[in-house]
Amino acid sequence: MKLLITGICGFVGSSLAEGLLERRAGISIVGVDNLMRTGSELNRAKLRRLGVTFIHGASGSRAILNRCRQWTG
Repeated sequence: MKLLITGICGFVGSSLAEGLLERRAGISIVGVDNLMRTGSELNRAKLRRLGVTFIHGASGSRAILNRCRQWTG
């Protein structure tokens, strides 16, 4: 199963990704975040270790949405 999480580097997004990966086998996660909040970039290393694909940008951007579509292809 492939999942897209927006705001992946925030507290809720990173906790959601970590919890899902711990509890469900066969999940692939791509996360989008614009890193606007102070400290949000600190979660990137943890997400990388978990195997989460990270895309930097705003989730409403057409270019970012196209990159997400390519990933789910």
